Amino acid sequence: MSGLANQVVAIVGGSSGIGRESALLFATQGTQTLLIARGRERLRESVDEIRANGGKAQEFPADITSPDEVIQLANQIRSQFGRVDVLIYGAAEFYLSPVEMMDCGLAKHAMEVNYWGAVNVTQAFLSLIRNGERKTIVFISSLSVPCTPPFLQHTLQLNTLFAGLLYLCGKN
Repeated sequence: MSGLANQVVAIVGGSSGIGRESALLFATQGTQTLLIARGRERLRESVDEIRANGGKAQEFPADITSPDEVIQLANQIRSQFGRVDVLIYGAAEFYLSPVEMMDCGLAKHAMEVNYWGAVNVTQAFLSLIRNGERKTIVFISSLSVPCTPPFLQHTLQLNTLFAGLLYLCGKN
């Protein structure tokens, strides 16, 4: 991960799991690490740990299932940094149940986070990414997610989103 010093790296889902570990790693490379998540307490703990180790980090509490909140978040980041060089989408909700016992509310929430959250963030952050030097978007998902309902549907939809992004970037 050479050449990352002073790059602006935004990590959605940066307060736990792979997102948090990614934030800790990027911060060791001298990036300005922006952690985005719902849980304020774990978000604050992650930022404090990065800073205690000499890294630069800032917390941005947000509910990525709310398009309006994500737009406000993107505007706040735009006013502070003007760009995002690397966007990592690591937010995820895992819900697995046999269809006949499925709690549709929990399944819908998982779709809101795993698919619509990715769409909301991508739409709101695309101009920030275009202003960045690296122009990189990374989507992280557990290996178990693509093969289990109801996640198969959002995985297929994310593949369509990726194809659209590649087309927009002229890499079709």
